[in-house]
Amino acid sequence: MALPEARAGGRAGGEGRAPSCCRQTPPGRGSAGGGGGGGAPPSPGGAPRRSRGRPARQPRPPAAAPERRDGRPDASPHRLPGLSRSLPPPNRRGTFSGAQRDPESGAAQRDPESDAARGGKGLSAALPPPPPPPPPPRCRIAQAYTSPGSEYFQFGEGKREQIYRQGMSAPYVYLNRLQVAPKMQLQAVQKLHRPWTVLLNGCRGFRQNSARAYSGDPWRKLAGFGNPGLNWMSLKRSRLLFGFPGIQRCGFPLSGNGAVLQREMQKQEKKNLGRWWSSCSKAAPSLVYKVQVATGKLWGSATFNSISITLVGLKGESPKQLLDKTGKDFIPGAVDNYEVLSDRDLGPLLLIRLHKEPYQFFPEDPWFCDFVQLTTPDGQTFHFPCYQWLEGYRTLELREGTGKLICDDGQIPRLLGHRTEELRSRQDTYRWAEFAPGLPRCFVVETVDEMNTNIKFSLTKMSTFMVRSKLTRLEFRLKGLMNYQESWKKLEHIRKIFWFNKTLVSEYVADHWEEDTFFGYQYLNGVNPVVIEKCTEIPANFPVTQEMVAESLGKSTTLSEEMQKGNIFLVDYKILQGIPTNFISGEQQYLATPLCLFHQRSSGDLVPIAIQLSQVPGPESPIFLPSDPRWDWTLAKMWVRNADFHVHQNISHLLKTHLMAEIFTMATLRHLPMCHPVFKLLIPHQRYTLQINILARIRLIRKGGMMDQATSAGFEGIGPLVSRGVEQLTYSSLCLPEDIKARGVESIANYYYRDDASRLWAAIESFVAGFVRYYYWNDSRIRGDSELQAWIREIFKEAFQSQKASGAPSSLTTTQELIKFLTMVIFTCSVQHAAVNSGQFDFGAWMPNVPPTMRRPPPSVKGSASLESILRTLPPVNITCIALSSLWLLSKEAGDRRPLGFYPDRHFVEEEPRRLMQAFRTRLADISEQINQRNQALALPYDYLNPTCVENSVSI
Repeated sequence: MALPEARAGGRAGGEGRAPSCCRQTPPGRGSAGGGGGGGAPPSPGGAPRRSRGRPARQPRPPAAAPERRDGRPDASPHRLPGLSRSLPPPNRRGTFSGAQRDPESGAAQRDPESDAARGGKGLSAALPPPPPPPPPPRCRIAQAYTSPGSEYFQFGEGKREQIYRQGMSAPYVYLNRLQVAPKMQLQAVQKLHRPWTVLLNGCRGFRQNSARAYSGDPWRKLAGFGNPGLNWMSLKRSRLLFGFPGIQRCGFPLSGNGAVLQREMQKQEKKNLGRWWSSCSKAAPSLVYKVQVATGKLWGSATFNSISITLVGLKGESPKQLLDKTGKDFIPGAVDNYEVLSDRDLGPLLLIRLHKEPYQFFPEDPWFCDFVQLTTPDGQTFHFPCYQWLEGYRTLELREGTGKLICDDGQIPRLLGHRTEELRSRQDTYRWAEFAPGLPRCFVVETVDEMNTNIKFSLTKMSTFMVRSKLTRLEFRLKGLMNYQESWKKLEHIRKIFWFNKTLVSEYVADHWEEDTFFGYQYLNGVNPVVIEKCTEIPANFPVTQEMVAESLGKSTTLSEEMQKGNIFLVDYKILQGIPTNFISGEQQYLATPLCLFHQRSSGDLVPIAIQLSQVPGPESPIFLPSDPRWDWTLAKMWVRNADFHVHQNISHLLKTHLMAEIFTMATLRHLPMCHPVFKLLIPHQRYTLQINILARIRLIRKGGMMDQATSAGFEGIGPLVSRGVEQLTYSSLCLPEDIKARGVESIANYYYRDDASRLWAAIESFVAGFVRYYYWNDSRIRGDSELQAWIREIFKEAFQSQKASGAPSSLTTTQELIKFLTMVIFTCSVQHAAVNSGQFDFGAWMPNVPPTMRRPPPSVKGSASLESILRTLPPVNITCIALSSLWLLSKEAGDRRPLGFYPDRHFVEEEPRRLMQAFRTRLADISEQINQRNQALALPYDYLNPTCVENSVSI
């Protein structure tokens, strides 16, 4: 609202107008010639100005300024801007001398004392009617500022006049429009509102954190004028109400006189108030963008810091605006609604900027943002996925959620620059490093504390992980087992290791571990079901004869006939030959390189029929048979299971799932921006992978870790073993259908791993195929996607060591190639990891079934084994406890689970990808139902690949 021009009698250019309460006719001045009175102000040159048709009247010499009590001249407190003369001082009634009004009627009265002082001339007749009394100010605050005798009268006449006029015209902007020093503004607010200690503390923090602390705008914000109707509270009350050590909003308690401000502000709506503020410097905005900001649900997601937003569209960008509303903002799980005003249409929204800044005296407080959703004035909705932590005081740019290839942004330089800068920043953060010779390169970070918060475990998962680890070790220590280095006295004593950590499968294993049928079952449905293969010819270094296995095969068939029928299978551990072995507590440990021959009976049971514990046949490497003495045969099977433990842990589990998943994750973060559709597809399957691998390097495979303390190979054997695995790694071995075919196990009975994994591979492939065809509708888009090609090149280099013999692609040219590769990545990170990880404790809790280390060399003759020699060969009590505590910890998901197909983070905004995800979940539900029905008829259910038990990513 514009202020009226100042007038004093006639036109007074450039002068301000005195308030109506001060525009009374002074004594001795007539109203002739125009009413209201007074002569014209002097001209700029100092000569008196002449009125039209009337002789000039000489100005009265200025009166001497009255003296104050301290002897200094008074600064003429009653001289108002816009007047060319001083007014007489007010009398005791608070009115001016001379012509006065009746208190009741308002009529003019004579003042005999004033008449006598002026010779009785000019005031003997009735004075002309005075101007009407000023209307009461709409803002009682302005009235309090200008009332004589008020404690605010100290500001001086000039400032009081401005305060008064502002209070008359615009009650909500008077303080902002004044050119009053910020310190003076704060003093006024402090005196008007008691108590004000909270405000002082807030101002102190504001001065420390903002360079604009001494401008008028921050003080206005501190005073709380930007939000009407808010009852600010004291620190004590806020602690009791919210449970946080401070106030949630900037301001001060409204009590006593402060209620005046509250009532005045409640007269205007919030939107009108925003327009009042904006009218101070520019025209009121006309376009309103509705903003929804979602805060994460995890503990600690909320923040006390200030969050502002800037909208960037194709036609321009909005001013930075603070996101603030009545009540608490940005609490866990909340979706807060705001309005962002803009004076022009921004066009299609491309980016938003989230600014995280200090708030008063509160320390820096991390914030987890799920997403931001915007609705434009014309009703269009734009979704901006975030799902990131904002730490420190910084600005985060987010792109609109539509999946875009780099070729789709070719016409918008701003978007091209954004994706380039995003990848540059990520490549600086996620760098490669070598952990140990022979192992593929990994993430450069060595400790969890060095990690980016966005890839760390949630507090729920980390606390569960740590508590479970401590409790497991605590149980062993309470029993006095962790320091007991002697051999087990009896096998039955091993059952007493755990009182609480037991499962149905672990109890079943303890009861059936010596049975040959269960031994064979584990190679189909155990923790390492990927090493058995069909045997069409007996290896030359494994001289098994018909006579040796005749009793196991039966009289009606022969070994050659069974091989032709496809009923003979082989497991060969030659990869372990020459691997250095470990020393534990100064004692040499041993590792065999066995070959094991299996036969599938007509009943479908798979049983071992011959075992050789060395790759070199001879008299000192006998072939053990089921017909041998019990402990000879049992010990031979233990050596096979010990070898399988090492191949499983280092190749099937560590290399082919954990390390491959880490390489896939690193390549995705380094080469695919957040807007890339392949990034959106893969990022849920790479959640927590980097941290769990860092923990594995710290706790398991480093020097002094669990693998070094409790296994035959130890730290010195891990590198060579994994290095051999990398050399033998092929692309087809990671693709389930090709791996099943290559091993010749398509028709073997009771192979539940193969059945369930094949269903899941087909479901993932169907999901990925629809996704790829939606974004890559022709092969040229794949060939022209430079980001995708850089992604596959890095995987070829880091995972397959650039070996063309691996069969892995170094580039992608067709949609079918991309579908197959993405299916393999998702399958490896979810299904395959669940198959080789989830059953570790179930099958290893009974230590004789999966001994982690052996303290005696493999037997070279038959007939030498006994229960006592077996107990001396198996690991001692303390080593058993170390191994089992790790197996328990690593095979159980530590909270914060996301099963396969569960995508709570909305990275995709288009309808087709979301329809594909729903169809994927429906298909997974059907697979789960089929598995449940099958398991009802099984003595030992196979549930590891039930979609409800499969985690989306390698996170444990």
